Amino acid sequence: MPAATPVSAPESERSAPSRILRQARAHFFEHGYCQCTMDDLATELGMSKKTLYQHFASKEELMRAVIDDLGREIRASADALLANRQLNFAEKLRGFAEGMVERTRRINPLLLRDLQRFAPALYRQVAEMREKNIPYVFGRFIEEGQLAGGQPRCGLGHAVEPELGVVDQHVHRQHPAGQQADGGVDPVAQRVPAGYIATLPLPSR
Repeated sequence: MPAATPVSAPESERSAPSRILRQARAHFFEHGYCQCTMDDLATELGMSKKTLYQHFASKEELMRAVIDDLGREIRASADALLANRQLNFAEKLRGFAEGMVERTRRINPLLLRDLQRFAPALYRQVAEMREKNIPYVFGRFIEEGQLAGGQPRCGLGHAVEPELGVVDQHVHRQHPAGQQADGGVDPVAQRVPAGYIATLPLPSR
């Protein structure tokens, strides 16, 4: 299997756990969950399997850490944009949506399908992270818009519609929105409008 492209990081971030998480994310996003092995990751990281297992006892534990780390990154991205006084509300919202489009483009849809089919507990963790991020992120943007004297409840979708459309097309290209592969309805898709993909997107089942 081709190795994922090594991911560089600032020197301050090059502790073993952070290096492992960064490279694992790149590998999972590129190849999917099932095709990734701890052997592959150890080779890419230039460390022994023993050292890798000292930090993460299994591939499942590592994937859990990747999901948690991504969720924190998404919330931190929103916080950083909202704290930037050089940007107006629309620029902050659009910047967040553009960042999500870039993250989504890096995810091979195979990863989420692998989790759904072969690691349902991890798939549920993705769903839980997504549902946690949606009210947090949009709640923060709504507050910001209200402080700016606007009416963001009506304008959120329009401000980021082009970017979120790209996200939806990437994630939902395998099946119609809200439909599972077996024809059933995705309960997450029922609860969350497709336009509110501004967290980690889930594939239609």
